[in-house]
Amino acid sequence: MKSMTGFGRSTGSADDWQIEIEISSVNRKQFDLQLSLAPALQPLEAAIRAKVAEAASRGRVQMRISTTTTPGGGLGSRLDQAVAETALAELRAFAVSHGLSDTVEVGDLLRIPGIWSQESSPPDPETIGNTVLVLLDEALADFSAMQQAEGDHLASDMRERLALLDGATSQIRERAPHIAPTYREALLTRLEEAGLPVDLTDDRIVREIGLFADRSDITEELARLVSHRDQFLNYLESGEPVGRSLDFLCQEINRELNTIGSKANDAIIAKEVVIAKTELEKIREQVQNIQ
Repeated sequence: MKSMTGFGRSTGSADDWQIEIEISSVNRKQFDLQLSLAPALQPLEAAIRAKVAEAASRGRVQMRISTTTTPGGGLGSRLDQAVAETALAELRAFAVSHGLSDTVEVGDLLRIPGIWSQESSPPDPETIGNTVLVLLDEALADFSAMQQAEGDHLASDMRERLALLDGATSQIRERAPHIAPTYREALLTRLEEAGLPVDLTDDRIVREIGLFADRSDITEELARLVSHRDQFLNYLESGEPVGRSLDFLCQEINRELNTIGSKANDAIIAKEVVIAKTELEKIREQVQNIQ
């Protein structure tokens, strides 16, 4: 299981070009890749996007691939004609104004600073493409390792939360058989306090208690809670993207807890439901970080 948060970086060189790749990601429900690519590498965009999509199923991913020339590499010299013409005109004007020969040799111009400019030609994607893809694999491996480490930490925390939720569920299970008898005693007490004769064989009383016992039965909800918990733990051990599945299970667990609290109509169970939902909410917050 991996987190959606991660960072990876790699650097290398090919054909007089220095290549740097950085990739980072933050939480987002869907996959969204923001790719900053050197113009000369645009032909590699489809292959790059495909590799990143394999490494991240969800999250907002930002990737930057830049290229710079190594010292002395990828450079060419070009005569700056505007500078040369300006210098030539000024030299001749200076010679005329001082009564000198206005003959200017090419060698004279070459000694003028700035007359030659260095320009770089863009990298050839066919030449450095394989290197870029190899470096991309290295950056993604670094990126995935960080996501895995963060995912392991989140899984450990969620297991602890699930254990606390299990504790509350166990308390609810122990309390469940006492719901109907407690209601029966409370009903009879209210009737006695109201000064009404109590006949335990009265069909109306028996029917009322029977209906309450049926309405407050939470056996099925408890069984589904156990099933959801087991599925949740299985997903935590999975190496596949499970964020959406875990989010769905959190919704189902919350549904069962709400039903238990509503059906049981019992103060002790209501307290345990609150405890369980508190831990569940913390689990849901962590699930939002999972791929």
